[in-house]
Amino acid sequence: ILTQPADAYVAEFVQDVDQGRVIDVESVMEKPMIINPDSTLVEAVNSLSGRQGGFCCDQDGKPESLLHLADASSALAQGSTNLKDVLRNDFETTTAEATFNANYAAAGRGLPIAVVDEAGRLIGELEPREIMEEMGRVEQLIDGFDREVFL
Repeated sequence: ILTQPADAYVAEFVQDVDQGRVIDVESVMEKPMIINPDSTLVEAVNSLSGRQGGFCCDQDGKPESLLHLADASSALAQGSTNLKDVLRNDFETTTAEATFNANYAAAGRGLPIAVVDEAGRLIGELEPREIMEEMGRVEQLIDGFDREVFL
């Protein structure tokens, strides 16, 4: 009822609920962008298809490193073509069941967050902007209803 209130009454009722404590990662995570670690830097960037990053995984599907578009762009501008030089190991992980509140600090770093299952396998990707966009979307939806005064 928080993300899709049926009417103005419901929207008014839920307007003060802390969305970050209710909305879970699964509601906005995207399919993970998996990067082949044997790719060149150019190939890896091209495979991102406009996304901010992608993950290299081990044979079990567990994320090992992150390619962030900003890092790749800097390296390419300096003439580097080696993917391994720009892969990061300092990325955050979360679960699909985790709430937005549990991921605010990680999102503040500006890096894609790996969404993993109970075995640590990559099942999704959460870009920090997605949290803010979802919060804004819900606010706009609630504001879109005519405000009514219930006495």
